[in-house]
Amino acid sequence: FLAASPLDADRLRVGTEHQAIEDVLWSATNRELFNMNQRMAANTDTLQRVMMQSKPQIVHFAGHSNKQGLCLEKGDGTMQVVSTKALDSLFEQYKEKIWCVFLNSCHSKAQAEVISKHVPYVIGMKEEVADNVAINFARGFYTALGENKSFSEAFESGITQILLDIEPNNESKSQEGETDIKNRGFDMERAKRILSDKIPTLLINEELIEIIEKRESLLPPPIPKDGKVRIFISYADTEQELLQQIQMHLTPMRLFTKKIDVWSEFALKASANRKMEITKQMNDAHIFLLLVSPNYLFAEYTLDQMEIAVERHKQNKIRLIPIIVRNSNWQVAPFGGLQQLPFNNTPIVQWSDRDQAWTTVVKGIEEVVDDIRKGWESSRSVS
Repeated sequence: FLAASPLDADRLRVGTEHQAIEDVLWSATNRELFNMNQRMAANTDTLQRVMMQSKPQIVHFAGHSNKQGLCLEKGDGTMQVVSTKALDSLFEQYKEKIWCVFLNSCHSKAQAEVISKHVPYVIGMKEEVADNVAINFARGFYTALGENKSFSEAFESGITQILLDIEPNNESKSQEGETDIKNRGFDMERAKRILSDKIPTLLINEELIEIIEKRESLLPPPIPKDGKVRIFISYADTEQELLQQIQMHLTPMRLFTKKIDVWSEFALKASANRKMEITKQMNDAHIFLLLVSPNYLFAEYTLDQMEIAVERHKQNKIRLIPIIVRNSNWQVAPFGGLQQLPFNNTPIVQWSDRDQAWTTVVKGIEEVVDDIRKGWESSRSVS
């Protein structure tokens, strides 16, 4: 959080904005995912230092801007404008490293357009925006982010917060003469038309999103505070019966010894953002289990998951365990050279005692789980 309110410009309630954001993140369901660093009276030195040292994923600026650039502060508290060209150069250095830049300042659309060449999501203001509108928008935006919403969904949440906070007797007149949007019944699209100049702009760079998502999928997951190994099960839809069987056999390790957490797409709620939730769970996983069958090697969505898993395994980011559930020519697949389960190469469905087959598989998985946890203990003792 960077803020500037120079002495020779209209005073802004940047402290109130910071407090509003801090409050909604503190009460958020996913508050542990956010670490908010603040810099008030930001100057050019602050800007460079924060980018280098904090390595932020979100850069939020609260203050003034104009068509020339962002308004920071000099040492004496007066205004110093950082040009749009300079911002272009700055954010080019951090291309593909920052997810979102939020310019909560008047007339910042020009700067947002330049920064969007280097950052996937950038928010800017088209025109002059009242202090309370800027604060309300930020409050709505971060409330949604704290509940695991996407940046696009958070943007819409911010817009909604602006519209919800319009006073019923506060008439907003459009060129068509439409007035008093609340007294005539709340219509979101109509309200957006009336207030179009006051509503922020969201710029999205789809190409950068794809590049960053690909890179982050290759990063190792962090050591969880609860010490549990995260397991992601990748399977074809036709193998749901076998999925339920392995989940049942993993239950003692999950419930009694509390060594693991297990996730599969079967756990997805109907209301969930499917792609985002799957990506999150894959990024959090320490072990990938592939339920290999002819259908698994045929379906496009499972092959996509397998490709990511194999790449991460090659870079020692995860452990990849193929589980042969049905006969197939799996030996020629990208994971064909890995140790598979069961150890005797007999597919699960060909065992006369299916429970014995799964017990053998789970013992093999538990050996990998214990090895991962032992590595965590070693790294903690060194640090």
